[in-house]
Amino acid sequence: MQAGTPLSYQLEVDDGTIWFKNQNTTIGYCRYASNGDIEYIYVHPMYRLMGFGKALVDQFARYVLPGYDFTAIRSTGDKVTRARPFAAAMANGNVRVVRGIWLSDWMDELASFPEASDHDDQVDSAAGAFAHLTGLGLPQRKKVSIVV
Repeated sequence: MQAGTPLSYQLEVDDGTIWFKNQNTTIGYCRYASNGDIEYIYVHPMYRLMGFGKALVDQFARYVLPGYDFTAIRSTGDKVTRARPFAAAMANGNVRVVRGIWLSDWMDELASFPEASDHDDQVDSAAGAFAHLTGLGLPQRKKVSIVV
């Protein structure tokens, strides 16, 4: 990697977080649980615009998580637009949640979005998971007719 490029970084590991930093700023980080599950991956917006998110995921796959099966899902559009299908499903009673100590904070964040969007990571991840699990945004398959 050439010096001065976004891929010229230092890796730091600290209390369940892997940090990717260059000499000027934090490029991104990955927070993981004690069992190795990835909880969150963040890429600085400036580096996202430069297309670094894909490169960061590639670096994780090659050097940090070799052997783990994971898929990066690219976000497109703004957060409010991405959250609309999930919000509609919630409003129509089509989403069930499990009880947990996190539930109150999660619901508060959902309810305050997008006005209080300083903390909207859980909204974004829930909307992304909803879109992925329901197949939204994926190419539609052609219908096949079978004549018997």
